[in-house]
Amino acid sequence: MSARARDLPAYACLMCAPVVLSVVGCGDGSSADSMTPSATLPEVVALLPADPSDLVNDDQGIYVSFRDADSTFARIIRVDKQTGELLNLTETGGDSWCLTVADGLVYFDDRELDDTTGRVAKLGTSGGETTTVSDVPASNLVLHEQDLYQANHDLTGPGLLARSSIQTGEFVDLSWDGIQPTQLAVDSEALWVVDTGSPGQAFDDAIYRLPYGSSEPVEFAADLPNLWGLVVDSSRVFALDDQGSGTLYAFDKLSGEREVVAQGFRYAAVLTADDERLYWGTWGGEIMSVSKAGGDVETLVENLGSITELTIDGGFLYWVDGDSHELLRLEK
Repeated sequence: MSARARDLPAYACLMCAPVVLSVVGCGDGSSADSMTPSATLPEVVALLPADPSDLVNDDQGIYVSFRDADSTFARIIRVDKQTGELLNLTETGGDSWCLTVADGLVYFDDRELDDTTGRVAKLGTSGGETTTVSDVPASNLVLHEQDLYQANHDLTGPGLLARSSIQTGEFVDLSWDGIQPTQLAVDSEALWVVDTGSPGQAFDDAIYRLPYGSSEPVEFAADLPNLWGLVVDSSRVFALDDQGSGTLYAFDKLSGEREVVAQGFRYAAVLTADDERLYWGTWGGEIMSVSKAGGDVETLVENLGSITELTIDGGFLYWVDGDSHELLRLEK
């Protein structure tokens, strides 16, 4: 998810950098006092033309969306994981905030520079013709089976939550009154949504659960700080607070009980997880990790530019340095 999709910390706005998602954990909550460094050095995979708004991967490569340096159009590219070769897949109207990839297709936001008009489109992972999926832009996209869910967080007007069938093209507006959705996650039973409520309110975020086939959202947790990351597993929901306290939360799906997994880091910007650990990047140029079972927080890299995109592929973490625009990777 692009950081432009919601309010940023004041100093982060000066970086003009975007953002993304997801995490998991449990335990008593580790703090900055128990963080330990890692000696592993990252490897440069490729130099990107600009700071990206989203970063995803599949077996074919790493997919990146970004506004080009002259700010008149955006591009979707694929980066070869082994050679670092950049393949230009398509150019979009004015900007592209997010993308996702599955089954040989890339789904992406294609919006005008006014940020209020546009569409969601798709094309093959090797390029080719683009086709329209929906006639409204998106700040976040997730797929579940044959349905593409999209959120559009709009600071100038009402937000949007919608579902499009990738088989029939049917578009269903799932929005409710006052919604400003940012983060999306899916499990086997429901779509999970972070609703930021009124822009600029510090403790106004909520997490909703929307069962598949239903149009009635269920409020799961409320009165939360600004949440940037969301991920779910079979028993828990995890969310990241991006405020100065820097906190990872775990919620029990059945009881809603909240635990702190880790805290004490500053201005986390992007999260992801594998089967065993959680990983997050910060505006201050660090990547950190903690076991899902809790424990000490490990600092994997530091002293980089802002870490605005982070994804996992096999045994590697991939991210983009917000200052150098380098696509980097680190063996986990």
